[in-house]
Amino acid sequence: MKKSIIVLILIISMISFIFPTGINSRFAAGNEYYENGEYQKALDVYLKIAEKTSNWKLFYNIGNSYFKTGDIVRSKINYLKAERLKPFNKSIEQNLRIIDGLLNNRVRLPEPDFLTKTLMKFESFLAINVLSVLILIILFIFSFFTFRLVRAGRSKNYIYGILISFILLLFLFFYHIHRVNNFYRNKHAVIVIPNSQLRSGPGEENTILFEINPGVTIRVIDVHRDWVQVAASTDIAGWIERKNIEKISLQ
Repeated sequence: MKKSIIVLILIISMISFIFPTGINSRFAAGNEYYENGEYQKALDVYLKIAEKTSNWKLFYNIGNSYFKTGDIVRSKINYLKAERLKPFNKSIEQNLRIIDGLLNNRVRLPEPDFLTKTLMKFESFLAINVLSVLILIILFIFSFFTFRLVRAGRSKNYIYGILISFILLLFLFFYHIHRVNNFYRNKHAVIVIPNSQLRSGPGEENTILFEINPGVTIRVIDVHRDWVQVAASTDIAGWIERKNIEKISLQ
């Protein structure tokens, strides 16, 4: 009986951890506004939710709402946020292609290599929330074997269970830290100001190398005060004022 109660409490804790209270109902309300053609109201609801949680479907709907209200660049920014959480999703990729076509954007960052793509696919299946739940489950198993060892005395099965669960717990814990750090430390951004200039160095006294249009995705290389060194493709790079870009941040 006690074991059942403990398991039930653990399951409830996991569910409440993954699905914060009230988020689903507000998301449904935003969807209803969107379906009724009230795109700005839907956008307001989605943006409020985004202050507290990150979900690819949420950012995808924000991108759709911005598209419907005519803000193509912000639409792309949110599709890119959705893509970070759900790489290789066909709907996201298709919408990004449509937007790049509307922006007449032919500047492209290099495609990731095979190993990077493989890792991205793996991580898209193992979301951070799922990883957190796995840690809780392994911690529960570790605690169970430790408790049984204390109560029942020395047993090879319990000792092996403790060792294996402890090793798994350490591995998942450090992998979780790595995933969270990468999750919030993104090096990509989007140009948001028309006729943005890439210069040879950080400052207006430096030579203008390129003019670049809104909606172009860039990779951040370095930062110096109010200037950011970026690359837009293998051939286009330089320094740009920080105010001209918006990072693909999920916070």
